[in-house]
Amino acid sequence: MTTVGSTTTTSSIGGTYGLSGSGVDVDSIVKKLMAGQQAVEDSLTQKQTILQWQKSAYNTVYDDLNSFKTSTVFNFKLQATLSPNKVTSSNTLVATATANAGAADVNHSLVVAQLASGVNLTSTASISTSNTLGTLAQQFGMTSTDPFNITIKNGSSTSQPITINPTTDTINDVVSKINSAGVNVQASYDSTLDRFFLTTTNTGASSGISFVGSDQAGLNFLGGTLKLNGGLLRTLPVLAPIQASLLLVKMLHFNWTGWG
Repeated sequence: MTTVGSTTTTSSIGGTYGLSGSGVDVDSIVKKLMAGQQAVEDSLTQKQTILQWQKSAYNTVYDDLNSFKTSTVFNFKLQATLSPNKVTSSNTLVATATANAGAADVNHSLVVAQLASGVNLTSTASISTSNTLGTLAQQFGMTSTDPFNITIKNGSSTSQPITINPTTDTINDVVSKINSAGVNVQASYDSTLDRFFLTTTNTGASSGISFVGSDQAGLNFLGGTLKLNGGLLRTLPVLAPIQASLLLVKMLHFNWTGWG
């Protein structure tokens, strides 16, 4: 009786496993078999990543919708949202303002960088026609010696008439009469500059010098002799009272509606 034996050979070199002398590369076979399974796993991993991205995008949309609901839509129902914007001033005599639809809910402060000055009227050139500082007729060579009237007014104050006599009054008398009229208008004459000056002692939109109501000779004296505003004052009597007032405002350039 003959017995045939077999031996099993295992070698890590070259990846050869199995029966002795079979030459089968088991390691390579296993790798090839696993490659198909790895492809399936990779595909599932990619799908998982895409799903995670979608979930994150859905969460973002949900948060935006929830914020729109709880903030925008809810606030839109409030009366304060639908009501027009309002502006309040701590001193309406100083400043007022209006708000448009896009105005923000903030506080503003006004800083006075420069105080308003009074209204000024100044001779545009030398006014004397003679070196003699006597009566008005002598100093300015006035041919008419009849008395004339000047009506002066400052803003909304009461008009005050002033009578001027060229044969007896001097330029200093004219200054004195205007200063004592009680309309907050200060007159002065500079003999060196040979100029006549009128200035309101009050400031703001309520100040303004007007001579509406003066007779023609009075306006000729103010605009022609004293050369206030280049003689434009002489044209005022031919205008309606309201037109004359508007012309004075334009000449004085002193009307800013931003302050109260």
